[in-house]
Amino acid sequence: MDKALLYLAIAGIVGLLVWIAIQKRGIHIEVDTASPPEHVRAAVLSVMGRKRSWTLVADGGSTISYQFKTKPNILIAFILLWFLLIPGIIYLVVGGQNETLTASIFDPGASGATRRVQIVANGQVGRKLARKIRSQLAVS
Repeated sequence: MDKALLYLAIAGIVGLLVWIAIQKRGIHIEVDTASPPEHVRAAVLSVMGRKRSWTLVADGGSTISYQFKTKPNILIAFILLWFLLIPGIIYLVVGGQNETLTASIFDPGASGATRRVQIVANGQVGRKLARKIRSQLAVS
């Protein structure tokens, strides 16, 4: 019985670490568009402007950066600490979300030239928003 409990605890720890790694992985998207830089900026701002929990970090001439921060869920942390001490501690240390989304516009300057838009995001929500921005730019 003690070995089974040990194996269950180890499986729980490994499962928690795998889940955290999957949640934090990122995405890198590049889109070529003929739209002017103002239209690209408007597309990014229209997608990100609807998200209340995202904060505008930097808004330079060709780069827009957003950040999303949350703390670990207290209920999940309490349950993990109550039943399995080590996974609860791991969750409290790395369980919060710190996601970023950055859109960079590379403009060659020539009229009618194709512009490259690079979108880099990490985290589950950031990946979804990056794909949404890509779909808006692909239409334009």
